[in-house]
Amino acid sequence: MRIVTATLLVARQAMGQSARGLRLVALSLLTFVPLMLTALIVSVEETIQFSTFAGITLFFSFQIIVPLLALILGVSVLGDEIEGRTLTYLYTRPLPRPVYFIGRMLGLGCFFGILLAISLAGSAALFGSDLNFDARHIASATFIGLVAFGVYLAIFAAIRTILKPALYVGFLWIFVVEGIVSKIPNSGAPRSSVWHHVMVVFTDQFDEFLFPGKVRAMADVGDPGQSMWMLAAIFAGAIAVAVIRLQTTEQRLPAAVA
Repeated sequence: MRIVTATLLVARQAMGQSARGLRLVALSLLTFVPLMLTALIVSVEETIQFSTFAGITLFFSFQIIVPLLALILGVSVLGDEIEGRTLTYLYTRPLPRPVYFIGRMLGLGCFFGILLAISLAGSAALFGSDLNFDARHIASATFIGLVAFGVYLAIFAAIRTILKPALYVGFLWIFVVEGIVSKIPNSGAPRSSVWHHVMVVFTDQFDEFLFPGKVRAMADVGDPGQSMWMLAAIFAGAIAVAVIRLQTTEQRLPAAVA
């Protein structure tokens, strides 16, 4: 119970830090790009096709906006403490390292996850007025986006505990691993891509609508149930890697302090 309480306290502190400053403004603008773009499209286009919704949601939001937001937050989970050399001080306190890490990730993720949910749900609702979406469709699009956000956040936070240039590695991950590997046909390579599994689940939830042939072909190579389990396994694996890394790596105090 003490561990849970400590984790929630750290999460509350992280949420408080996120709710102010220029980073809040910048990341909020990034988070609401899908909603703003959808509002623009709906106001200009006379007839909305499902392919437009799929393009904005599946390709633009889930493949670009969601991982970029997760990357920026993921490298920030312990980034400030690592750069400011205060991480060692935190590790000398009674607070366990995993508690601090998970609490920080939970706080940052929950705060911006709420904003992301509003953006994705609002976007789906605007499209839904023309595409006859019901509450299930809106909830599905929002839920899938949040799942992708959580998995990416865990991955990039774990990378930050291992590599200092995690931001650059994250960009390569988003635009090379996710953008290229996920599209290699007739191979098992797409299964290493988070976006591929997100796409499989998304197309399954919107199965009654017409997808472009290439999208349907990529999604048909996966099973929605297995993809959800794979996303859960990637999330748990990333958290485990980060915790093991923090537990087994000694942080040295600056010379002036030591």
